[in-house]
Amino acid sequence: MYYYHDGSDLAYVLTGMALLCFLEALDKQTLRQSWSFYVWSMLFAWMAAGCYESFLILYILGILILLFLGGMTGRYQLSTAYVCKHLGIGAMLCVGVVGLRSVMVSLLTVVFRLQEVQGMLPVRSLSEMLVLFRNSEGLRALYMLMKRFWLVYHVNAIVYLPVTVFEFSTLFIFALSVYLAVKKKNVWYPVLFGGMMLTTFLLTVAEARLTSYRSCQFLPFFAALGCLLFYGRICGKEQKRAANRWGRYLACALAVILIYN
Repeated sequence: MYYYHDGSDLAYVLTGMALLCFLEALDKQTLRQSWSFYVWSMLFAWMAAGCYESFLILYILGILILLFLGGMTGRYQLSTAYVCKHLGIGAMLCVGVVGLRSVMVSLLTVVFRLQEVQGMLPVRSLSEMLVLFRNSEGLRALYMLMKRFWLVYHVNAIVYLPVTVFEFSTLFIFALSVYLAVKKKNVWYPVLFGGMMLTTFLLTVAEARLTSYRSCQFLPFFAALGCLLFYGRICGKEQKRAANRWGRYLACALAVILIYN
């Protein structure tokens, strides 16, 4: 069950459970109250990574989004100490997920006697992931990956509707982060947004090749977040009634276009 092939459906559920547990931990006042939720969050993320390893990227992105939205809604105070503490905890959980996954890989290899075929299967080690940073040739390859990533996941918005929605969400959340930084006098909003953008590129670095669309679970997730925040802004309770009504009409028309395509 750990290596459930084509397990994107299950992995989305498990990643959601992992983020819900992390959210519960954020609401606790002390580590004694929250540690069990952190452990469950790590275990759910580990199982999601077993279905499809790229869901670890979605988990990291989700942690950043939870902090961003929590500060935006006033649920949390995004002080430097608070953000650094929970980003550090999130990093340790991700290291734990990678460690548990390595243990599971070794265990399954022994149990099912897969030693003979290990050389035939692609295995990504940490040394292979760092090959892009070893010399000038690796850095040039990294630069080319960055250019290809920019083309496929941003410039392609001109011709590919899912990327168009993703790019719209990216621009809107960027503008929202700048607005919140100015309004609340807190630089952590654009910093968290920058972390989100860097997270979307992590899998490309880990694989040392451009991430395919089938592996970019962050794209529909981030696109949905941007559309939800946009809808909330144009149709919020604080808006005037007429603007609210026309905003709803616009949102419904966009939804019909997106669903149809």
